[in-house]
Amino acid sequence: MHIARISVAPDSFLTDMYAINYQVDPSLDLEHNDKLKTHESGVLPSKLLFHLNRASDTGKNMFWNLQKKYFTYQEDAIISRNNAMRPESSFMEYHEAGANDLLQEYFVPVDEFASFVEDLKSVLKDAGDKVNLLNITVRYVPRNQDVVLSYAKEDMLALVCLFNTSLSKEGHAEMKQTVRNIVDQVLRHRGTYYLPYAAYPSVEQFREAYPGYNTFFKAKDQFDPDHIFMNYFYEQYKGE
Repeated sequence: MHIARISVAPDSFLTDMYAINYQVDPSLDLEHNDKLKTHESGVLPSKLLFHLNRASDTGKNMFWNLQKKYFTYQEDAIISRNNAMRPESSFMEYHEAGANDLLQEYFVPVDEFASFVEDLKSVLKDAGDKVNLLNITVRYVPRNQDVVLSYAKEDMLALVCLFNTSLSKEGHAEMKQTVRNIVDQVLRHRGTYYLPYAAYPSVEQFREAYPGYNTFFKAKDQFDPDHIFMNYFYEQYKGE
């Protein structure tokens, strides 16, 4: 297993990255390494640091530097697959009136990753203070041609982006436009985006990212002609 993070700190904005690589060690005694972690440790200090990451450029630089040091100390640590698949997340919980954290995920072919990150950097710098990017996690996604709306038409690298955004009308409009600008770059690099998240991409962008859309909606209408099962995705993206 592998996971990586890209820096969103101003001092190393989208130019620094670290990766965590997990290797199977069959020599280890399973009996002493099979305890499922049921609670998270260090939530309060981590929550404070992540709040600083939300609040200022200085906080972002501090959080990134500490994060890199922390994961360096984890080298050669022993962890079960289940615990590795359960990363700590409680420190990211956020409740504040008038603002919210927003996830978006973009998929680009492996050979397009470096050039896409450069274009993503340009989009985010153009957005300036209108967009507050908190974290980018990178994961590998193998090719999947078994579904009509596949976000991995070839082997992909996924960039999971966490933003903090205002819930005001103006803030919503700015975030929507930024997401569309990012998706434009995703499409330039033969990529896609994760459909279940906030439906900011346009109908045209959806159709370009998912050329099998017509087949999907025809099947939906065939098996559910009375539209008993409906959602906003269908209403927004089916079109006429």
